[in-house]
Amino acid sequence: MTEKLTHPTCDRRDLLTTTGVLGSIAVTGCMGTDETSPDATVVDSMDDLETLPADDYPLVGRWLDTDEVGGADDTFNGTIVDARGLDNPEITVGAEGNGGPVAFDPSAVIISPETVVKWVWTAHGHHNVVSDPNAQLGESNRAFSSGEIVERENNLHTEVFDEAGTVLYQCEPHLDLGMKGALVVDSQA
Repeated sequence: MTEKLTHPTCDRRDLLTTTGVLGSIAVTGCMGTDETSPDATVVDSMDDLETLPADDYPLVGRWLDTDEVGGADDTFNGTIVDARGLDNPEITVGAEGNGGPVAFDPSAVIISPETVVKWVWTAHGHHNVVSDPNAQLGESNRAFSSGEIVERENNLHTEVFDEAGTVLYQCEPHLDLGMKGALVVDSQA
């Protein structure tokens, strides 16, 4: 003999209603303001970021717009790409500009302290990334070097920037052509 088990307070309609309510709660719980939310801003590249006028950072304009040291960077348009809050902003080394593949893209970036910046080479030209405050208007806040001149696609150099300030950098063999860049390290949003 088979015994039929039933629950006296739960019928098919109750089960479907409960399942529907639980499903709605589960979906609602997933709709916060994270990366998958329609309201969230997902940044796929540096091109998707907002820009700020460089007027508040005159050293950036002085470095990139003039030929006081090296040539003027013809890719600099008076704005700074706002990458604050981005974990690993990437700057292209050997981008088109200054009469050939001799530019950093973007040439001016603002980041938050503790940010790891990546410089990624294209396959065009022999480049390096050097910050030497004594050779760059004497006002840069940090010295670093990617080392030897490299001509290798996807070569990568990274630096972590902890302290607020302005960091000027260049490609040594192409400084006279205007291959210069600037980082502003600023926690203000």
